Amino acid sequence: MSSSYIQKVCKTAGLRSYKVNAAPNRNGKQYLLAKQRARKLYDSLIQKFGCIVMDDESYVKANKRGNVADKYKNKKFDKFPKKFLIWQAICQCVFKSDPFVSTGTINQEIYVKECLQKRLLPLIRLHKDPVLFWPNLAICHYGKMALGW
Repeated sequence: MSSSYIQKVCKTAGLRSYKVNAAPNRNGKQYLLAKQRARKLYDSLIQKFGCIVMDDESYVKANKRGNVADKYKNKKFDKFPKKFLIWQAICQCVFKSDPFVSTGTINQEIYVKECLQKRLLPLIRLHKDPVLFWPNLAICHYGKMALGW
């Protein structure tokens, strides 16, 4: 049977299905310890550093908005639409870097030159206290060039 037929039967029978969320297999004591240890880690980092700066990058599709004529409401789409990469760093005291927008992927040379040197460094210089930079797990963040910088 097709999934659409199963959905139709479930809908007419008034049945609903739910997706199961993945969660760590912890008991109550382990959950409490994890929460306490996370708080302890956060407090120790805040004592050492005045602010924590994180960065993130996302791919977004190009999209036109606004009033659109009826003939354009249903549009054909490309198999591989044009995408933009947007990178930005933000800290907990609400400073943020200028965004970096690219039409391609980001490698460690571009990451160091465009993101770290041109955008992150001025953001860090806005702070008086030491800053902890916490990058996400993107591959370009852990290349030799990026780690050396």
